[in-house]
Amino acid sequence: MKKLSYLIILLMIGFVATSCNKDDDKEEVVDPNEVVANGSCGDNLEWKLTAGGVLTISGSGKMHIDILALAPWKDYNDKIETVVIEDGCTKIADRAFALCTAMTSATIPNTVTEIGKAAFSNCISLKSITLPNTLKEMGWSVFRGCKSLTSIEIPSTLTYIPMETFTECSALKSVKIPNTTTSIDVAAFAVCTSLESVDIPISVNKINNQAFFNCSSLKDVYVHWAKPLRIEERTFINKTGVFDHILHVPAGTKSKYEAADYWKEFKEIVEED
Repeated sequence: MKKLSYLIILLMIGFVATSCNKDDDKEEVVDPNEVVANGSCGDNLEWKLTAGGVLTISGSGKMHIDILALAPWKDYNDKIETVVIEDGCTKIADRAFALCTAMTSATIPNTVTEIGKAAFSNCISLKSITLPNTLKEMGWSVFRGCKSLTSIEIPSTLTYIPMETFTECSALKSVKIPNTTTSIDVAAFAVCTSLESVDIPISVNKINNQAFFNCSSLKDVYVHWAKPLRIEERTFINKTGVFDHILHVPAGTKSKYEAADYWKEFKEIVEED
């Protein structure tokens, strides 16, 4: 009888232990819409982050981040997958989303007119972003190191492409520069190693040094000036010191480009009808 009681007790203990293990094996269900952090990022701007990795900025006015501090969501940089800036925000602060390494997309409304320095720099998973047609000003290095960004269309309202805007965007294959752009600054597209062609509109009157430096896949450069624009030695050169591109120029201007400093170094110059 004692042996039977002992066996029953052992069986009961085993059953309880098994039940506990099953409970432990159950994964906790997390609501992706649950807010895990929130706060303010401007006089009239609020932010919230959900468990699903969506960072939403709402309210009105300029985004403010202390110049000596990082963004208030900095502790969640590796958790933010999507950024949604709602209508009302007018300026994205310097370094606002820098190093948000998990972010794949961002929505910027037409109320935004200014993007601060390095705002999206080193967002290495960012694949797509649409710049609003209200954008008038960008700081330097806004998209530097966005290694997954494949294409970008620059709005006609932005006349100046700042220094290092797209430096080291190694997946960038195409860029559309509008015919309102007047200046392309230092290293704006440097080390965009997947960029295959670029069409520079006639409105551009200044291209600074290293603007397209070491774009190793660049095959075709299209220009539209009747008189060659003055450029620096390293504007289009590869790190090997070679102008390994075909230059497409307006009909009747080939001889001018063949005589112009640095343009004449292109592998081939072709007149377009």
